[in-house]
Amino acid sequence: MQGIQTINADYYCLQSKPSGPISVLTTNSYVVGHYDEKTGGMSWHRVVLATQRAHIENWLHRHFPPKA
Repeated sequence: MQGIQTINADYYCLQSKPSGPISVLTTNSYVVGHYDEKTGGMSWHRVVLATQRAHIENWLHRHFPPKA
């Protein structure tokens, strides 16, 4: 399992396999979405405020840019 990285006070991410999707979780360990590093696409599984979604997506794109 790759290291856990803090996105902000409410969310963090982790990647279980080096080539697998990156899971976005709340501080209570609820999975709210997955980020695909290959395509840069995000799939959301739970309701997250739009401002938080934008912040999380921007953070993921900066730290895990899509591989072309």
